[in-house]
Amino acid sequence: IFNSVIHSIISIHMSFWSKLKFSYDKTPSSQKYILFINQFKDLLKDKYTSIQEEHSHISTGLIKLEQTFSEVATMKEELSVKQKELEIKNNTASQKLSLMATEQQKAQITREEAMKLFQEVKVQSETITTKSKDIKLELSQVEPALEESKEALSIIDRNMLNEIRVMHTPSHLIKLAIGAVYELITGNNPDEWKNVRTYLSKDDFIQTVRNFKTESITPERRQCMNKYLQNEKFTPEQIARGSTTCVPLVKWVRAHIGYNDILMKIEPLRLELSRLELQKETKEKQAKDLQNSINELESKIEEYKIEYSVLIREIEEVKLTLSQIERKVSISSTLLTNLELEQKRWAASHLTFQHKKNCLIGNCILSAAFIVYFGNFDKRTRDLLWHTWIDILNDVNISFDTNLLRVEYLTTPSECMQWGNLGLPSENLCLENATILKYSKNFSFVIDPSGQAVQFLFNMYKERKAISTSFLNATFKKELESAVRFGNILIVNNAEFYDPILNNLIERDFKRQDNRNIITIAGQDIDLSPSFKIFLITSDPAFIVPSNIGSRMCVTNFTVTFSGLESQCLYQIFKNERPDLEEKRIQLTKLQGEYSLTLYNLQKKLLLVLNEAQGGLLDDDRVVTTLQQLNQQSNEINSKVEDSKNHLIVVNTSLEFYLPFATMCSSIYFLLTDLYAVNNLYHYSLKFFFDIFNSVFSEMKSSSSNDASDRLGCLIKILFKKLVERVIYGLLKKDKQLFFILLAKIYLKYLPNSEILVESVDFFVKNKSIIVTKDKFIDFSKFSQDAKISLNRLLVLKQFSTSAKKIDGCCDELYNWSKNSKVNLPCPKCWIDVENVDQNIFTALNSLLLCYSLSPNDSFILFDKFLNSVFGDDLLKLYYSQLNLSKVVMEEISSETPVILLSVAGYDPTSWIDDLTANSSVKNTVHVAMGSSESCVNAEKALSDSSKYGYWLVLKNIHLASHWIKDLEKKLVELKHNPNFRLFLTAEISSNLPSSLLRSSRFLTFEPPPGIKSCMSRTFNIISSTRFSKKPKERSKIYFLVAWTHAIITERLYYSNLGWSKTYDFSETDLRVAFDMVDSWVDRVAGDRLNLPPEKMPWNAMKSLLCLSIYGSYM
Repeated sequence: IFNSVIHSIISIHMSFWSKLKFSYDKTPSSQKYILFINQFKDLLKDKYTSIQEEHSHISTGLIKLEQTFSEVATMKEELSVKQKELEIKNNTASQKLSLMATEQQKAQITREEAMKLFQEVKVQSETITTKSKDIKLELSQVEPALEESKEALSIIDRNMLNEIRVMHTPSHLIKLAIGAVYELITGNNPDEWKNVRTYLSKDDFIQTVRNFKTESITPERRQCMNKYLQNEKFTPEQIARGSTTCVPLVKWVRAHIGYNDILMKIEPLRLELSRLELQKETKEKQAKDLQNSINELESKIEEYKIEYSVLIREIEEVKLTLSQIERKVSISSTLLTNLELEQKRWAASHLTFQHKKNCLIGNCILSAAFIVYFGNFDKRTRDLLWHTWIDILNDVNISFDTNLLRVEYLTTPSECMQWGNLGLPSENLCLENATILKYSKNFSFVIDPSGQAVQFLFNMYKERKAISTSFLNATFKKELESAVRFGNILIVNNAEFYDPILNNLIERDFKRQDNRNIITIAGQDIDLSPSFKIFLITSDPAFIVPSNIGSRMCVTNFTVTFSGLESQCLYQIFKNERPDLEEKRIQLTKLQGEYSLTLYNLQKKLLLVLNEAQGGLLDDDRVVTTLQQLNQQSNEINSKVEDSKNHLIVVNTSLEFYLPFATMCSSIYFLLTDLYAVNNLYHYSLKFFFDIFNSVFSEMKSSSSNDASDRLGCLIKILFKKLVERVIYGLLKKDKQLFFILLAKIYLKYLPNSEILVESVDFFVKNKSIIVTKDKFIDFSKFSQDAKISLNRLLVLKQFSTSAKKIDGCCDELYNWSKNSKVNLPCPKCWIDVENVDQNIFTALNSLLLCYSLSPNDSFILFDKFLNSVFGDDLLKLYYSQLNLSKVVMEEISSETPVILLSVAGYDPTSWIDDLTANSSVKNTVHVAMGSSESCVNAEKALSDSSKYGYWLVLKNIHLASHWIKDLEKKLVELKHNPNFRLFLTAEISSNLPSSLLRSSRFLTFEPPPGIKSCMSRTFNIISSTRFSKKPKERSKIYFLVAWTHAIITERLYYSNLGWSKTYDFSETDLRVAFDMVDSWVDRVAGDRLNLPPEKMPWNAMKSLLCLSIYGSYM
């Protein structure tokens, strides 16, 4: 492989002359070869490290994702076990809860019953209390008497009773008193005193009396006691008369009977009270039993609660564990699902690592060659080089990516995004150049015709305050020294005027001194700052970088490409026609770029987080959260990208409507740039094209149409009109038809079904290269050999390919048509009809093709018809119109654009300038004739003064001072021009003027007008109306005769050997001298008369002067 690499590097470097046969100035030097090798080494090292790091990161990321998948599977199993455990505990808890609810329900019912009983007991207690109070109130009325009677009994002793006991026949009162006591206590009738005495004699009589309970009195006994109470003598007072001893007993009896009456009265109450008390006791007992039941139930419920709380706590713990597992599983599953796309991308990338390693050397060789060699070439040459280098690598069997994208391989999306934000166009050529500048270790030489690269560099180094200067600035040396010393960025314009003062700097010819780099600039030693950078800028796309500069600098060519210009035109059209959508497009494009960049960075950060995670991903919530956030942001950005894409599709649909017009504009510019192949005079700058392009929209502002299709048609029409107005007067007469043919090809290309029309127009350019073999040659009768060959070539076209017999059948008709006037005579139709094609254009084109094949000299008649069918009458008029120099000078150019008047030998275009100045307000016009030794000095002084004061300067015959033209270009760049300043340069058409001067100027060609009519029109355009109206009136008629004579004489020059024996240098100067001669003789003869009879005219004198002096002097 080592030998193959060496062979490929050498072959790539040598391929410029060995395979591609490049000229010496385009062949890279040995310094480039050394740079190529070093660049390859650096790239190989960087890319190998990058691949290894990427491989490591992706491998680690994939491993961690696999581990996470395994962990998730384990957690799912654990989740299943926990779910079953939770289900069991939930069932147990439900049972406990159900049992607890049942017991609580029982307790509640019991509690309600107990409460009801307690309420009843309370009510009964209140009733008992009330009834007790009533009983006590009743008893309180007799209890004092009862107590009093009991107290009275205390005074009775046995002796006092013995007095009564001994009596055998007591008094009635005593007997009444004692009998009442006896009957009350015993219930026996006291009729027998003996029995009474016996009972009274008992030892415990007094005690029995004292202990007598009123409650023992039966109703019967109470009934028997009424006889005593009804006895009037049964009162203490009456009894006291019989015995004082019996008084207490009477009181006792009366008290007990009264008490008994009360008791009998309250007996229902007492019974009710007893019943209530009994019920109360029963209910209290029941309530107590119920309370005991409640307490038992509550105790059970409390146990159930404890058991339930334990279960709930266990359930909550299981749930917490379960939720944590579920959360992890959910997050990880979601994360892994979302990362599945990334995993697939990483896995796919992982599989390509071996391929990347295998292709690493080949890719680095191609990339290094791209960086070192590509910069100076345009896109076409770059593609040629690339394919050549690919073939070299294939020959030595070095692997590489067949679809290697140079920019993407050497840059990151963020860099491309940043370049776009800094103003770099998005076309591939510009991105390649920016990539080359990024890797280049040399100072840069930039070819930038459009100025976009310079603006990009200024934006890129805005923070470092890049300094803009020029090789033409008087202060250039000081600015260079300051930038070198302080490490500034120096952007030097007008690099085509390179100053050798930079040689040491570019060659890096510095010396080391005390750890400093010292460089010599213009004999002065200066410290070279490591941060110093210099960019040399030229806007001349044709500038050839000298080999001594190109070999030591990084040359980058920002010359516009077809697609790049097409995009610029398209966006400019859209900006003018649909400014609202263009602004939206810019915003969406910018947003999409930002979103894509953010997405790219998020993907990188995602991989980085995976690599930095310690242990398992799911063990670190911070990592999981970060990954989740990154993935969420990534999804959001993806959504926004898709949304912006959808919006862009809508905008781009409107944008594509103008794409054909933009393509047409780009085609026109490259047509202009390719015209130099027709004549070396035809060099047009990008600025010239954009002036035409922008003028289209300036004129379009006056259009009132709002229909997009109508406006697009107007844009195309105005574009071609403006283009022809600014180009036609710079073309030679012999090239104008070719220009319009090529222009028609561009126009027709964008018509529907235009392939056959474009192919037919191409025939005018390619017909001479078409070879007709003898076996296919058809011998059309009556026609000349040249006509036969042309007709056979014509058969390659589709509409004529199958009509050979048709042409042969109408040979007579074609022959007669070719020999006669074609102004009003239609061409015989000998072609096949084609559908869906503009028939007017198709007929006019086929007629022109036949005329061009049969009688080329007459084709201009049908060319006009073809031109009119394609572009309309306006462009046809412009084709034959006369130059309006005043419009060109006053409206179309500025003071910075010289006007070059190119003429054939012997034709002096300065008369046009004289006519223009005579009819304008220009005060001073300076004429300097070049060619003498002092003319350059005079021209420089005149240029400085005229530029300063706004004069018009005419430098005649600039081709005679070709050595000074470079100094002239420098002066034009150096000087600050007064807006009124105009510079006119005259030169011969055959002169070899520098392309840079032609490109920066507006050039006009002047030839004797073709055709008598054109010549006559030109003549009367240069005669002022004042001169034409001078008396006598016959003067104008003589002018007409002189103009006619001049037209005949000059027109005969086009018919060599027939018109004149040789080409004489007749010019408009001869015509002007002839007019002056007429004025002299007419004024001498006519005096102040208004009319001059013909016989008075000095015919002989004027004829003689015309024949012998003015025109005859050439012979």
